[in-house]
Amino acid sequence: MDAHQLEFPALRVEQTPQRRYPANGVLAHVLGYVQEVSPEQLEEPRFKDKHYKPGDIIGQNGLESTMTTICADGWLSQSDCR
Repeated sequence: MDAHQLEFPALRVEQTPQRRYPANGVLAHVLGYVQEVSPEQLEEPRFKDKHYKPGDIIGQNGLESTMTTICADGWLSQSDCR
C-alpha cells in the first residue's frame, strides 16, 4: 500500500492485534480478554502510571491482564509482548 500512497491519499491500512482462543470458550476464565483501554481506566493511577493512551489495547482479565502488566513493567522485551 505504501507504494500507492500518492494514488490513494485517503486510504490508510492499520494493523490491529487479534487473538485466537480455544473453541467453545474453553479456559476463557483463565485466559481473559483484551480490549481498548477505557476513559475511566485512563484516570486510574495503575493505568495512568503506565502511560496508556486512548486506543491502546490491554488485557482486561485473566492471563491477558497479567501479561499486560508484565510487559508494561518492562519484565519482558517488546518483541515478547506482541
